[in-house]
Amino acid sequence: MSKRVVFDLGQVIVLSDSAATQSGHLNEKEWEDFTERSEFWQLNEALDRGRSVSEVMRYVKDRHRGDIAIWERFFRNYRLSLTGVVPGMRTLISQLHANRVKTAVLSNWGVELFQHTLAAHPFIEDLGPRIVSGYEGIAKPDRAIFELAQKRFHTPLKDMIMVDDREDNIAAAQAVGMEGIRFIDAEQLAQELASRGLLGPDQVRKVSKGLQSGRLAP
Repeated sequence: MSKRVVFDLGQVIVLSDSAATQSGHLNEKEWEDFTERSEFWQLNEALDRGRSVSEVMRYVKDRHRGDIAIWERFFRNYRLSLTGVVPGMRTLISQLHANRVKTAVLSNWGVELFQHTLAAHPFIEDLGPRIVSGYEGIAKPDRAIFELAQKRFHTPLKDMIMVDDREDNIAAAQAVGMEGIRFIDAEQLAQELASRGLLGPDQVRKVSKGLQSGRLAP
């Protein structure tokens, strides 16, 4: 069976910046202070693992009442955090598809927030089957989500390449028998995939050329 390239979304395909939801209200230092005192990243992980926005807000009202307005802006303005597509990735993906390489998505994302993400970037649908952690109640780097991928994508673990920007997720994928590529940028990824025979030299150059010119050619 040929390889299937499995993509994380955040900072691999979709650019996101949570602080952008507070534009005109908080500066960078104020945002950092907020994330530290309000359990922001821990509660985001809870969303990734299936908690709802309403559940998180109930917790915030109980534990972080002074930050309710910031949290409300975060959820209300979530589309502002979706700042674009990682340069070169649409080009790279189109080249994989031109070579009939199968792709898929395995990403940690809360259910309600992912709906905004999909609406902002409908081309995610073109990446093939997907697993979004919030719908499953499990998240990377848990072993169970990679085992689910094997069933859902109808592909043996050994025939999948996990592309992720987080080292712990790559290590977890490798521990269950997947290949892993730690994502840096589209050019680096194109070279990694070319070394595995999934892209040709001309296709790598096309990705590189698109980056150098600032274009996101399909």
